[in-house]
Amino acid sequence: MSKKIYKDDCQERLDTLQKIFDQQSLKFITDKLDKKNLKLLELGCRGNCDLIIALANKYPNLIEYTGIDDNPKFIKQAEKRLSDIPLKSLKLTHAMITDVSGLGFDLYDVIYSRLYFMYIQNYVEALKQVLNQLKVGGIIICEEPDLRTNFCNPAHVAYDEFLNLFGALGKVKKMNFKIGSELHTNFLELGLKITDIQFSQPVLMDEERKRFMDLSMTAARNDCIEYGLITPERFDVMISSLKRLSADERYYFAIARQTHISAIKA
Repeated sequence: MSKKIYKDDCQERLDTLQKIFDQQSLKFITDKLDKKNLKLLELGCRGNCDLIIALANKYPNLIEYTGIDDNPKFIKQAEKRLSDIPLKSLKLTHAMITDVSGLGFDLYDVIYSRLYFMYIQNYVEALKQVLNQLKVGGIIICEEPDLRTNFCNPAHVAYDEFLNLFGALGKVKKMNFKIGSELHTNFLELGLKITDIQFSQPVLMDEERKRFMDLSMTAARNDCIEYGLITPERFDVMISSLKRLSADERYYFAIARQTHISAIKA
C-alpha cells in the first residue's frame, strides 16, 4: 500500500525536483529506448511531465504513453500538460500500483519509475505485479535513492537535525529510504537481466536548489508533529535554520545518491 510522506506536494518542490534530476534521467532513459518499441507505462506520473514531453519531442508521434498516479491532482495536471504533446496515444489513470494488474492494461515495452518505490510498502511484491504488465524482452527502468548518502559540507547541526527527523518519519511510515542500494539484488532475484546500473549524486550549490530540502520537510510538517517526532515550535525553528543554511554560500548540499537501473524481462 502506498502512503506518501507528502500529502500535498507543493509545486515549488516538484519544480525543483525536476530541475535536479531530469537531465540525468533523460539521458539514462534515452540510451535504452528503441523507436520501434515505445509503448511506455510510467508509475507515478506526477504533474510536471517534463521528462515525457522531452521524450515525445525526441520521438514525435511514436510513444504510446500510459501514466498512473494515486493522486488525482497530478492526473489532472498531467492531462493539461500532455494534451498538445506529439504522443501516438495517451492514457492517464488514477490508481494505486497494487491495482495495476486489474486495470486491463495491455503489455508494455517499457515500464519506468522515478522516486516511486521508496514510498511503497512491500515494494518487491508491487514490483512483481508490475512485471506482469511488461512484455517478454521488455525493459524496466527504475531510479531510486539511498538517503543514507545525503550530506551537507561543511557539516551543520541544522542539516543533521533535518536528516534525523526525515529518517525517523520514514521509519514510522515504513518507507524504504535505502532502496537505491537494494534494487540490484531485487532485480536479480526477480529473474531480470540487468543491462545497466549507474549512480548519480547531485550537488546543490545555489539557494534555489538547496531549498529543496526545507520544502520537502515542510510538506511533511503535519505528519512529523502528529507522530510526535517533534514539537511545532521546534519544527519551525529547524525550517528557519535550513532556509538560512540554503542561503549561505559557504555550504553545499549533496542530495541522496540515486541508483539508475535498467533490466530486461527474460
